[in-house]
Amino acid sequence: MPKKPAGPRPRDIELLNALPTEIRNQVGRVEALRAINFTGPTYELLAAELFRYAYVPLMAKMGSGEIAALARDSATPLALSAEEFQTLRSSQPDREELAVHTIAAAPHLPAPRPARRDVAAGGKPGA
Repeated sequence: MPKKPAGPRPRDIELLNALPTEIRNQVGRVEALRAINFTGPTYELLAAELFRYAYVPLMAKMGSGEIAALARDSATPLALSAEEFQTLRSSQPDREELAVHTIAAAPHLPAPRPARRDVAAGGKPGA
């Protein structure tokens, strides 16, 4: 069975060229990773970058209670007791653990290995 030609189709190229340069560059990164089946050091670097991109705002929104409010108002609500809600707001280690597990649950994104600082000692994962 013949292989499909690599690269985007002509209509996709037209749409791609209409995007800002920064986004086109990111699409190029994803295409390069797709060519190597999203494996290896280049993929691990992107996974760590995506983790850091998600981690900071997620931690802030968990600490403010915004995530709990969104979950409470969603179609599949998450019920937190007053004690669980207080723990989530007041416990940095619990928020960190929840953030790491939440981000790692994203499709094809492995949990990063802690770097330089030990998470248990107060360092942020992936930092």
